[in-house]
Amino acid sequence: MPITMMMMMMMMMMIIIIGALYVSYVLFYPFPTKPKLEIDGLIPQEERLSRIDKWFRDLHKNGMFNGAVLLARNGSPLLMKLYGFTDHTAKKRLSSKSSFRLASLSKQFTAAGTLILVEKGVLRLDDLVKKHIGNFPYVDVTIRHLLNHTSGLLDDYMILAEEHRAGLGEFLRISDVLELIIKHPQKRNLEPNSEYWYNNTNYVLLAAIIEEKSKKTFEDFMKEELFDPLGMKNSRVWNLLSNKPFMNKADGFAQYKDARQELKPTWIDGVAGDGAVFCSLEDLLIWDQFWYGNSLIPNDLIRESYTKPTLNDGSQSDYGFGWIIEKDKLWHNGAWLGVKTHYIRFPENRGCLIIIENSANLDIDSTIEKFINVSSPLFTG
Repeated sequence: MPITMMMMMMMMMMIIIIGALYVSYVLFYPFPTKPKLEIDGLIPQEERLSRIDKWFRDLHKNGMFNGAVLLARNGSPLLMKLYGFTDHTAKKRLSSKSSFRLASLSKQFTAAGTLILVEKGVLRLDDLVKKHIGNFPYVDVTIRHLLNHTSGLLDDYMILAEEHRAGLGEFLRISDVLELIIKHPQKRNLEPNSEYWYNNTNYVLLAAIIEEKSKKTFEDFMKEELFDPLGMKNSRVWNLLSNKPFMNKADGFAQYKDARQELKPTWIDGVAGDGAVFCSLEDLLIWDQFWYGNSLIPNDLIRESYTKPTLNDGSQSDYGFGWIIEKDKLWHNGAWLGVKTHYIRFPENRGCLIIIENSANLDIDSTIEKFINVSSPLFTG
């Protein structure tokens, strides 16, 4: 998916923050050698899973992975393993109940919250946003456009917040983002539904609409209308405005070998919708099954989530409602505050692949790619 300018700026800030930790060690100690994983297409499933598990154990031993992996079929785990610690103190081991920051995987949860309001008759997908937010300045943008990232809006809420910091509170709120967009409308580069452009602002606006129509905080709405009914006991929306205890929270940190440094949220982390959902591996199993049918959202709306939108010129985009749509799979990824996530669903074989890393590992992208390559044959062969 496209990396926006603001995302690039925040990623650069993160690199600068953790750089001091790395430099002091890298100058004196070589980067550890990455363990190898050799798997061909002929080995039995159990041997494949065993080698994958050993590889992650070796990666963790070398300070190159801290997090979780899940391979499942029909809601049953083939491999559900956690490696390492919940935070930089390295005092508590991760467990299947540890609740990880999902970063942009959160968007599919925000989409589900929106669809719950559609099912209740509170919204319609093709409603203009202005119908529900009366002074919204972009009069031709619909809820569907926000879900599909085809609104044409700029991904600028973080920039606007920084520019108008003096007039805001200690932490940025969802309502603040809406107010900034209303008071400081920006010229759009794209007409609605003319092009797909990944945009975090779209999903913060969806959270704002959920708050406006439900008369609840986004956090409370998601708990009461989604997580509790599904029995997702270690899932929640959490940001700097949350005041409820969070027993199993796993935090992001930076690690090089045995040295770890905390990565703290900034004042912008009072928002949600584009991120801020935390979830455990146990609950992600429930979530994966949710998309095959559930009591909260009818199947026709679920199918809408996986339908490629048709753009103004007749071409199709690959982004549904919180999912990137490919021929034989649905997927999304995310990154924020030292965490990287990747989630793939294989609907035809009812398989899922999830990897979460929370130690800002600089080589995590190649690890994710390797994990996908050696695991996908379990669901596509």
